[in-house]
Amino acid sequence: MLSLLPRLLRRLVPAILGLTALPAFSQAIPAGREVPPPTVGVFLAGTDTHTGFMGKNGAITAGINLSLRRFYGFEPAVELRGSTSVHANSAAATERSFLGGVLLRRPIGRISPYVDYFYGGGSITYPGTYEYNGYVFVRTNDPMHAYGGGLDLRLTHSWSFKADYQLQQWSVPVLASDHAEAHAFSLGITRRFTLNPHSHPKQTVDKDDPKWHKLCDDHPMLCQK
Repeated sequence: MLSLLPRLLRRLVPAILGLTALPAFSQAIPAGREVPPPTVGVFLAGTDTHTGFMGKNGAITAGINLSLRRFYGFEPAVELRGSTSVHANSAAATERSFLGGVLLRRPIGRISPYVDYFYGGGSITYPGTYEYNGYVFVRTNDPMHAYGGGLDLRLTHSWSFKADYQLQQWSVPVLASDHAEAHAFSLGITRRFTLNPHSHPKQTVDKDDPKWHKLCDDHPMLCQK
């Protein structure tokens, strides 16, 4: 799995970033269809993390994301998120991490499933001390990346329920493989804010609509090129 990841990311991440830079594709949007404005979302979630080699712990995860221009029904976004352990048994390692990455959502009614990729770093604190290869470790600061997905279930215009899963790949010096895989499951709530809330959503105009011709007849200045 780890050996295949770099090749997958070399294809997937540039494609996602490239798509976010494309123009509005207004010609692909049916006439009269509203184009949703960009939004900023902040979320807070409880996270259950299985460290992969030293038990599991409970954590709090918080983040902020910015949605970009929607294209063909997909909504790309950029996100920052951080997580810190708040509860663990005496034999479990605890983690802290701060990550940045990209998401790709597909809103379908009230449900918005998504996939994502993050990169960043964090620290692992070991219970008591951890001995490996003649060294004693208390805490290590390690790079890590994560990929996974989840869904947002819209409850109201501004609030949604969030379910999220991330497979974390930690580079650690305390294992023969030099890496550990952690599984993080999160449930939480998201508050979304619309940018330019007082502006009206952009709409395309069907110039074959009789209403358009009547508007031109009544207000010719509006239809001048």
